[in-house]
Amino acid sequence: MVGPIPPWPSSETEAPKGLVTQGGECFTATLQHAHRDYRDSCSYDFKVEDLVAGRGVRWLSVLFLRPAIQNVGEKQFKKREEIFCWNAIRRGFDRRALTFGADASDSDMRVELRVTGGDVDGPEVRAPDGKIHDYLVAKLYWLGYRYRQFDTPAKTWVSLDADEDLDYFCVGRADFRRVAWRMEQEGLIHPSSAGGVGNPTDKLLRLFEARRTRDGLMDDHERALDLAAQGGLPAKIDNASRPNATAVGELVDAGLLKAIDASSHDGPAYLNPQITLAGRNYLTHLREQRNAKEGDGGMTKGKGQELAEQAEAKPAPWTAIEDEYGISKGTFSRKLSFVKEKFKRKVILRDTEQAFRLAQLGFHKPSLILAGGVVEELLRLFLEHKNVKPSSNTLESYIRACEEHGFIKNAIHKLADSIRQFRNIVHLEGEKSQRYSISKATAKGAVSSIFTIANGLGK
Repeated sequence: MVGPIPPWPSSETEAPKGLVTQGGECFTATLQHAHRDYRDSCSYDFKVEDLVAGRGVRWLSVLFLRPAIQNVGEKQFKKREEIFCWNAIRRGFDRRALTFGADASDSDMRVELRVTGGDVDGPEVRAPDGKIHDYLVAKLYWLGYRYRQFDTPAKTWVSLDADEDLDYFCVGRADFRRVAWRMEQEGLIHPSSAGGVGNPTDKLLRLFEARRTRDGLMDDHERALDLAAQGGLPAKIDNASRPNATAVGELVDAGLLKAIDASSHDGPAYLNPQITLAGRNYLTHLREQRNAKEGDGGMTKGKGQELAEQAEAKPAPWTAIEDEYGISKGTFSRKLSFVKEKFKRKVILRDTEQAFRLAQLGFHKPSLILAGGVVEELLRLFLEHKNVKPSSNTLESYIRACEEHGFIKNAIHKLADSIRQFRNIVHLEGEKSQRYSISKATAKGAVSSIFTIANGLGK
């Protein structure tokens, strides 16, 4: 923060400019005052007002230092200073140097955004078509539907290839027009005969609103992956953050994020969290499935169904099981020949797969509980198949009966150890401290016991 806002000369106040960012922000930026000294530095004072969720006003000073001006040349800077200002603000929001947070309500203070030599030109890598597509969907929704009075001077059409957008994405006019043409073919844009401008269709509005509803349902785990993919996670995360440190820690354990563990007696904390290749692949599958659903009409679904479909997005679970445990789905199914009911066999396969997935994603206790349930049902069904009646319908009785009748030999000791641990720590009263919490190795061992038991029973 730098000092209180001085009274801006009203003669220099310009009309508000509606801007949309890649990170999902929409706001107006109104120039209040400018101080131009092209031989040294230039500063521009803006009033930035949120349009997405009524989060208030941000008073902002954009300062272009001499190296930034030299980088593009004084003549070019003078010609395009408006564009450089608007995109400096947008990039500030994209990299979270600016936010509409609680501190944005300090209406008597302003924030200084310094632009150095390397920042003024924007990204060196051209944006892919997918990013331009998503941006145009958001721009058409906000400026062509919700707040179209802040758009072009005609206040009728939304520009599909504005100069500031070309600079923002580091692409040419042909790139934006190619994406806009495809969106016309998809029924998302009402084109104008003038070219280069358009308005949103009802299909586009429903698509965008479906995405916003979906993002509202996003839990901390997926939000952390989504932000990490954009480089938007804070440098330090604790349980006061959103996403919180618990979610980030579980993603780190699952190999979807990497971070420095800075946990202490005050609680869990992580530094410099970054997405891994496995995390990007998982996030890509989630997005592909969502895009497919949106293509079917943009209808939103309930939280339970959404989470179930997210789980289905994980690629080739039985391939991963075979790689880790050396047993294929077909082999495991054949080991269940004593399970006569087709539905029962299907449930066992499903729960085994889900126990494995939970262990992969760092949900160790749910994985252990589900794996223990599968083991218990396998033993019960096998004893029923052998016409052996245990002393009681408990897990310990099933184990004892199998041992007494010689149904399980090599696996029984490992199983007994796993079951004892399972019985001791799955209850909340057993988790007296972090030391007694269920580890990733324990969860994976419980899943391994399913295959070990099945192998022993199926001989």
